[in-house]
Amino acid sequence: MERNKEKQSQSKSKGKKQTRQTREQRRQLEMILVGILILIVIIVIAVLVIHRRTYHNYSVLSSSKNENVQAYGFVQFEDEILKYGTDGVSLVNQKEETVWSEDFQMTNPTVDVCENMAVVADKDATSLYILSKEKVVGTVQTSKPILKARVARTGVVAAILQDNDKTWVDFYAKDGSLIAENQTRIDSPGYPVDIAVSPNGKIIMVSYLYVEDAQTTSYVAFYNFGDSGQSEIDNIVSGYTYKDVIVPQTIYLKDGSALAFRDNGFSVYQGENIPKEKKNVEMTSEIVSTFYNDNYAGVVFKDKDNNKNYVMRVYSLNGKMKFEKKFNIEYTQIKISNEMIIMNNDTQVCMIDLNGNKKFDGNFGEGTIQGIFRIASNRYMVVSETGIKTIKLK
Repeated sequence: MERNKEKQSQSKSKGKKQTRQTREQRRQLEMILVGILILIVIIVIAVLVIHRRTYHNYSVLSSSKNENVQAYGFVQFEDEILKYGTDGVSLVNQKEETVWSEDFQMTNPTVDVCENMAVVADKDATSLYILSKEKVVGTVQTSKPILKARVARTGVVAAILQDNDKTWVDFYAKDGSLIAENQTRIDSPGYPVDIAVSPNGKIIMVSYLYVEDAQTTSYVAFYNFGDSGQSEIDNIVSGYTYKDVIVPQTIYLKDGSALAFRDNGFSVYQGENIPKEKKNVEMTSEIVSTFYNDNYAGVVFKDKDNNKNYVMRVYSLNGKMKFEKKFNIEYTQIKISNEMIIMNNDTQVCMIDLNGNKKFDGNFGEGTIQGIFRIASNRYMVVSETGIKTIKLK
């Protein structure tokens, strides 16, 4: 009996000890979980603060020396910058170094970029250069003066050429050889206002303007130079008419969707071979500026309520408005550069991310601004009258 009592006592003691250990382990686990939860909350708060933080100053990380920029234009060319002027074109890397250059003589050079390809055309003259990230890959001497030229990522180029009361829509291969040409007239199908070429180089999108019964009318035509367009008249596989509307801007996006900005909204077209209008967004306010990237279309119009000077709206390509934001800056340029909306005038800069958060609002004290390009999450390349600088917001 005494042995049984002793065993029972030892068993109770052992059970109490295990219970105490279990409680201690539970408390330790709870403390660990609370600590992890607190850490997660701190991280979330920090991310939100950083995400919503507005910068007002910057530091200069590096700058080019003796760089003459006032006679040149600059466009973003993937992660580098294309510098062009009347005497040639060059590629500038993020260290403000010239990677390569090509000399030529142009009177009024203009540039279009599609991913890793670009075209430099002499507006109102007859020469154009087709470029890759490494070098010039083709040159063209057109038969008529160039109004506009656009390039695809395959290197093919579409151009509108002027010929008195007639115009031509010409199509060139990457090496500069002529693929096709179409003559247009002011009365049929109209005067070509803008042009775009699909990334795969098969479809040309043209916005025409004509007057019918004293009414201004726009016609957006899609020319397919692949198999689908061979049996169609003038290779036109689809077209859309907009009465009492002007369509001043046409764009092809990276995924093959097309975007047309009208003076009363915008349309999105989809279809690899026969583009169809999938979304039509209409607006009653007068549009004063447009901007876009491969996922969003943006418009700016005057603020009717006069609380601010302007209202910005950004839409996804399904037509849904992502955000609306009012602002006052009297900008001269607006664009999306690497997922950041950048507005500027000669000295003032405002940056807004694609969630509508203002990321920078301040003045640039390095001379008149010619262009700003985002090259990393918090780094920008700024071209001003004093040269090219890489800056960091702070």
